[in-house]
Amino acid sequence: VFLQAVGIAQLLFQLGLFVPATEAAMTPVTSLLTYFSDVETEAFGAGKFMKECELVKGLLEQADDRSMVLLNEPFTSTNLQEGVALCDTVIRLLAKTGAKGIVVTHFHELTKLKDEVNAQYPRTKLENLSAGIADIQSADGLTRRTYVMQRGAVDTRGFAKEIAAKYGIDESLLHRGG
Repeated sequence: VFLQAVGIAQLLFQLGLFVPATEAAMTPVTSLLTYFSDVETEAFGAGKFMKECELVKGLLEQADDRSMVLLNEPFTSTNLQEGVALCDTVIRLLAKTGAKGIVVTHFHELTKLKDEVNAQYPRTKLENLSAGIADIQSADGLTRRTYVMQRGAVDTRGFAKEIAAKYGIDESLLHRGG
């Protein structure tokens, strides 16, 4: 949702329309290139990873220093080591072109790239943003959990088990009869 909101805000800005934000510092771009990872194909022999590679390659071929590139969870359909290596390569290629962009990923290892990439590509300003969790008190008195974006180190604690348990996916399933 965060990445989609960034893309929509950029489009609104480019159209000269109101950007729903407290404040925004935006620059016009000549292309807005996006990849969202829920692509799959039913074509024989073309699996999700192959389609990911094809789509990301197309974006990289189009990207230049006047582009904004938004990538949501690229290369999650392969193993961790290869996914990290491929994302590392994509981030470096985008930095080399000077494209503006955001790569949303759960590969925490990529946060180590910031200083190295910024030193290697002076036009680049790579930042680490992380989604944190905050409890918000609503008007009806209920506490709701929400995500907040924050600049800086990534919190490597996972919340997957907590979320899965909310949906009944936990160790209690092991103890069911049947």
